[in-house]
Amino acid sequence: MHPASTRVLTLWSGHYARLGLHDPGLLRHQPPGLDLDAALDRLAGLGMCLDQRAVGGPVFLDLTRHGLPLRRLVTADGRPNCLACALRELLPLAPDFDEVVLLYDTELDADYQLLSRVLTALGPRVRRVPVGRVPIDGRIRSARQGGWQDVHAGALLDAAAGHDPAVVRLGMRLYFIAVLGPGQQQSFRSDLLAQSLKRAERLLAAAGDRWPEPLSARLARHRKDHTYVDPYRLTSGLLGRRRAAPGLDLLTSVFL
Repeated sequence: MHPASTRVLTLWSGHYARLGLHDPGLLRHQPPGLDLDAALDRLAGLGMCLDQRAVGGPVFLDLTRHGLPLRRLVTADGRPNCLACALRELLPLAPDFDEVVLLYDTELDADYQLLSRVLTALGPRVRRVPVGRVPIDGRIRSARQGGWQDVHAGALLDAAAGHDPAVVRLGMRLYFIAVLGPGQQQSFRSDLLAQSLKRAERLLAAAGDRWPEPLSARLARHRKDHTYVDPYRLTSGLLGRRRAAPGLDLLTSVFL
């Protein structure tokens, strides 16, 4: 691994720990389940691969029969792109599940439409959940353009360091999931983040140890017609002014 990549992943491992997020193994060596040739063979078996390597050309994902454009996976000189890497990971995993949920940057919507079609052909129901970028001062810019120095994860966590760790974890989720939502209409506001931290303090203080309804039943209300629990519906449900205080089991099991 390149030293710069190691540094970035080390920083994010620390952010994950402070936020109480599950670390999927950012610093572990986790090769994809299929090598490139095996992944392309799997696609060919599905009738979804246009392979021109024999004549010195690239390899394309071919979903034209679904009305979708050709998408290059491998260049003529043998270099795979990010979609090819995703397929190497997901092709062997998808058949083992009833439902697959893909969360992704809205800028990558075209690729995830293709990915969804491929995985659906393997059996599971596939749900796509786009996650918008958060505007800063009304604009969405690439990180390369700067302007993020005071609003990256480390800076926000440092600014909230005076709160109890449980308050920080819950408050960050309340703001970035429930208040901002999945779209990208609202710019980041530090005052609303501060309000979310205060709301988290009140929720934790009021949370009851006993709840008449089991946790699984309370979570099931946020499933709609899919298997997974919708995080936006669930988290927004904590913010209603007249709602009963959530159970401590819900907060600790899901949010902390």
